[in-house]
Amino acid sequence: MPPDQGWSIWEAVEINQMPLDPSPAIYSKKPAIFLDRDGVLIEEVHYLSSIEQIVILPGVLDGLARLRLNGFLLVVTTNQAGIARGMFSETTLKEIHLHLDTLFLESGIRVSQWKYCPHHPTAGIGNYKISCSCRKPKPGMVLEAAKELHIDLKKSYLIGDKISDVQAAKAAEVSPILVRTGYGKEHEDLVQDSGISIHGVANNFSEAVEMIMLDQKN
Repeated sequence: MPPDQGWSIWEAVEINQMPLDPSPAIYSKKPAIFLDRDGVLIEEVHYLSSIEQIVILPGVLDGLARLRLNGFLLVVTTNQAGIARGMFSETTLKEIHLHLDTLFLESGIRVSQWKYCPHHPTAGIGNYKISCSCRKPKPGMVLEAAKELHIDLKKSYLIGDKISDVQAAKAAEVSPILVRTGYGKEHEDLVQDSGISIHGVANNFSEAVEMIMLDQKN
């Protein structure tokens, strides 16, 4: 599958290098970390639309590297209603993700997929104005990536900063972790009031990774 259908460029290269008759082990299910983008990996910017606005949050690079070294696939799942509203294009978004892919690769980190939802059910323009299955809190992006990458959802986590991230994780039967960066502090009460059980609440990305690492030891 080419990069413009959800795969990172590095994943596409790796898949193309697979043997023609791979052993069954290659297709064994793997755990993944599903990652919201804004407020989790990078600073929250209202409708970020250029690479100049990108600021990677503290602890993210080290945390992602640690997760990869422990066998987790990394999948970004992000709502991008700015596309639906006509504020920037899908081409611009892909340029932003390619730039982030490059920054991560420089630190030895490979993101397996960048999934995004460009729709909005009420504020969208033209074909983007739809009630889709991919916009969080629906689990479409998570389930699609799980099918394409052969992910073991029961052993996977989703790190996000909004109640919609938590709801998407629960719908996909993935363990949600809420971080207090981005909108996390505002949404922590919403999650508590909703009665939704989550794996934990972390002050930042580093703490979220530490929670996952402790699970691996138990």
